[in-house]
Amino acid sequence: MLNELETERGWDGNDLQVRILYDMNAFAEKEVASHLDILHYYWSSLQLDEETLPKISEFHIEDVLPDSARNGVAWVDTTSEDPNNFIMRMHPDRPNPGFGKELTDRFLSEFPNKLHSKSLVLEYLRCKRWRIPLYHEIDQVINGVARHYTRLLLPLVSETGEVTRIYYGYNSLVEPAPLYMPD
Repeated sequence: MLNELETERGWDGNDLQVRILYDMNAFAEKEVASHLDILHYYWSSLQLDEETLPKISEFHIEDVLPDSARNGVAWVDTTSEDPNNFIMRMHPDRPNPGFGKELTDRFLSEFPNKLHSKSLVLEYLRCKRWRIPLYHEIDQVINGVARHYTRLLLPLVSETGEVTRIYYGYNSLVEPAPLYMPD
């Protein structure tokens, strides 16, 4: 049985979303043999103990993921104390306008859709502070595009032990589909 820890529902005009935070047992059940499973296994193999997170300098996804899976993995710079100033880095390219590489090098608070932005800020802040992987299932319609996917957040530390980078991977459960043209 999947253990839902929290469900967030939100809407703003035509945009809506349901974001479910699951425990990591649900992750193990839902992501068997996926690129997220490989990513988590790799992250875990670098973790020395429950208190010591993998270092950024040790984490090289190119060593474990094939090129085809790397477009579903990116990272966020969490150096800032203000989560609104966390910076999306290396955002994956997506065919739907507004969801691709154009989000690279932007603050999370600058994402064009505020409903999505506020949720991201909270989720990345939790990952940074709690220092644990977080696994979500997200079903949303943002800017006229329906998306349903799972996402894994993995905290990494600098040489000083501070979480300054969070890698994330996502797995589309259905292909994103335009539903309507935004106003």
